Amino acid sequence: IANAHTLFNMINTCLFLPFVNQFVNLVVKIVPGREEVLVRGPLYLDDRMLKTPAIALSLATKEIVRMANLAHQMVLEAMEAFLRRDEHKVQWVYEQEEIIDQLAEQITTYLVQISQTEMTPALSKKHTSLLHSVTDIERIGDHAENIAEMAMVRIQENLPFSDQALEEISSMSSLVSETYLQAIHSLQHDNVDEAKKTLELEKQIDILEKELRRNHIHRLNTGKCFPGSGVIYLDIMSNLERIGDHSNNISSAVLGEH
Repeated sequence: IANAHTLFNMINTCLFLPFVNQFVNLVVKIVPGREEVLVRGPLYLDDRMLKTPAIALSLATKEIVRMANLAHQMVLEAMEAFLRRDEHKVQWVYEQEEIIDQLAEQITTYLVQISQTEMTPALSKKHTSLLHSVTDIERIGDHAENIAEMAMVRIQENLPFSDQALEEISSMSSLVSETYLQAIHSLQHDNVDEAKKTLELEKQIDILEKELRRNHIHRLNTGKCFPGSGVIYLDIMSNLERIGDHSNNISSAVLGEH
């Protein structure tokens, strides 16, 4: 009877897993504007699947991708907060950072539990890759929070920025966003080609960062940049470049599975 009950649960799980996203979307639509409250905890982690590591890792991947997308939204909102001097967006980023930290802890705990089961070599590689990715995504959330803090400094101190400086920050942000999204896709689809694209984009980030840093030094030397603004400029560039590095790490972990 016990075996039959277990088999019944596994069959039901397999039947409903493909429709989890639809159920989540339904809940969000029923209560519009409250998504961040409804999805504060993990959506996909299921302790009942821990004895089936292949399914458990699949669920963990879905949760990590959700966490990664939230971190990406944090980066976008932090940049908007800076460029538009929007304190509300700064506060939103701070709130989401708490959610990211909670998710990272819960996902890591789930992955540790999976590690106590017997896995094939391929699943073990996947497991290691996911653990590293959680750490990188959490760090990206930290960098988004740092950018939001820089936005608040700009607002409170009313720091001036030239149009060229703002355009450069926006350009760097766009490239970093593209790179991070590519990393998320490579993780979500476990795709080697997409992972390689991330690595190529990250090289472009390094090239652009060096070019923009030279431009910034020239503005400083010619007196076209306010010193306080210059510090913020460099801090934002540094955080964006680090997001690119973590994106590179995520896709490198995907490549390491193959």
